[in-house]
Amino acid sequence: MMKHRRISNMERKQSNDHDVSTFFNDLIDDLKVEILCKLPAKILAKFTCVSTTWKRLIINFCFPKMASSKLAYSGYGTCYSKYDPSGAFYDRNFNNAFTVSKKEWLDSCNGLVLICCKKPVMIDPTSPYLYSYHVINFITKQCAFFEKPHPKTAHHIYAALAYDPSKSRHFKVVRFSGFRSLNVFDSKTMDWITLKYQLEDRVAKAKWEKRSIYFEGALYRLSMSGHLIRFLVDQEINESARVQAIELPEVAKTSTLRCVGINKGQIHISHSNESSLRIWMLQQDCSRINNKYEWLLNYTIPSNMIPSKYFHPLAFHPYDDKIILCLSKSIYKMSEYYFGDTQVNESRLSHTHIHDKQPCGDIFPFLECEIPFATTMADEPIETSIRTQES
Repeated sequence: MMKHRRISNMERKQSNDHDVSTFFNDLIDDLKVEILCKLPAKILAKFTCVSTTWKRLIINFCFPKMASSKLAYSGYGTCYSKYDPSGAFYDRNFNNAFTVSKKEWLDSCNGLVLICCKKPVMIDPTSPYLYSYHVINFITKQCAFFEKPHPKTAHHIYAALAYDPSKSRHFKVVRFSGFRSLNVFDSKTMDWITLKYQLEDRVAKAKWEKRSIYFEGALYRLSMSGHLIRFLVDQEINESARVQAIELPEVAKTSTLRCVGINKGQIHISHSNESSLRIWMLQQDCSRINNKYEWLLNYTIPSNMIPSKYFHPLAFHPYDDKIILCLSKSIYKMSEYYFGDTQVNESRLSHTHIHDKQPCGDIFPFLECEIPFATTMADEPIETSIRTQES
């Protein structure tokens, strides 16, 4: 006579788990990717430890697919004297993790923030300082830090971020060193390299504006020589092709009331004077020799349509027809201005942010990136390739 044994709950659960696991493993890779991409990127980062197959799918397919979608815009950050991050980013409640000064905050790019910090070599306060860069993702709570190529040099020398999660999870920090070279740190190799470039003396030695923007593999900076300087940060490019000076519209060549930024996937520049606010879009004319660039004037907004006698363009909204304006010379007074088509009675100016006795500083549109960045070779586990800063 056959004896029957009651199956315990534990055995039943183990059997069900085995069936689910077997079912998932039997799926084709495309379906696996579709299922995994429905999970938050933070969870997927942990799932890379499940198996080599899962790690390959997540790193090579899930992360690039998720990064190809539009990053969420959560306002703009700025630096004015000492500040608390919760007061620097509008429309976003960050934890009070640290404070940085105007010189320490260097750049923001596609969800990452770059700052430069100093610490004494010894406890003695008279000893020299060592300077290091910190790259932070507030959403994934990551913080990677590394010394400058010359750690005893002052931290006011400008550097910028080059990061596009839709192309790679690795970032680059580009340090502008003198008039003829760039120091580039690659998180994939965890090392600095020096890239030489060639520019005319009148362009190279002119004053450059601090802020730069990263777009399709290149950094762009405004120069008082009347040019927008384009730097390719690919070390395979030769010196003569690495940099290009793009001539600005005549009225914006030497003005300080201007800004450059990314709007709707294109590079734009804005300039203001007493009579109007103008906005151009950069177009590449491939029909000409050497792929020259041209500026297309898209908008001319008369000054009587802006409710302020003083208006200085600071940054572009990444997705909407909006530009961030400073509305005062002496205090921190900013507002987003809608420059697109609108009804007569519709307000163009958003709520104004005011901070008494503080002039407007550098403005950084802030995007949220849920994809963890990487700081080592892509075939290493994510957990060992990042430093996590818990808030």
